[in-house]
Amino acid sequence: MVEELLDVAVHCNTDDDIRAIAITGADHFCAGADLRLFEGGDADRTALRRLAGTLHEAIRELNAAGLPIVTGVSGVAAGAGFGIALHGDIVVLADDARLEFAYPRIGLAADAGTTYLLPRLVGLRKSLDIALRNDPIGPEEAVDMGLATETVPAADLGDHVESVAHDLASGPTAAFAETRRLLYGSFHNGLDEQLAAEQDAMDRAVRTEDFRRGLAAFFDERDASFEGN
Repeated sequence: MVEELLDVAVHCNTDDDIRAIAITGADHFCAGADLRLFEGGDADRTALRRLAGTLHEAIRELNAAGLPIVTGVSGVAAGAGFGIALHGDIVVLADDARLEFAYPRIGLAADAGTTYLLPRLVGLRKSLDIALRNDPIGPEEAVDMGLATETVPAADLGDHVESVAHDLASGPTAAFAETRRLLYGSFHNGLDEQLAAEQDAMDRAVRTEDFRRGLAAFFDERDASFEGN
């Protein structure tokens, strides 16, 4: 699966016609690695490093695309599945969803960028509580603590995620990419650096055709038809 995810991520990063990314599962979002692949010996080190490396390259490609990402979670999102779910800019949980850090159950540390995202979403203290106690997190609790954006009935999840992704894809996606970079980069910048980054991002955005489309639509009192360039 991680190899297929990498292929899809590279495609999203290189196809200019793609303007939003939606990641969903089937009955369950993702329960993490198939533990039947491991034997508890030294050979597992190579297998885990290869598995995590491929997954991490997929995550890098998805984020490098600069596209808005929507994740729709039904059933279980545990281990790497938990981390993948958190990479959505918009995270939609079905009312039957269950999030679980999961790694302590088998004596492993985390991957999939989970330790990068958790403190940024819920703070260090709550991140430690999630990671060390490993209590399952229900959909309403996940929304309340900032892990997810919203929850919907399980039967509506697919249509809702498609609608959200379609709305984002119809927006000024070049400007979205700039905004995503600014928000994620803000954790590493001081105020002066962030102000400079905002000025540079504005300079790039004002040169897009979407800015011209948006400006014209504003004065014509109509909705803009953005094309992502």
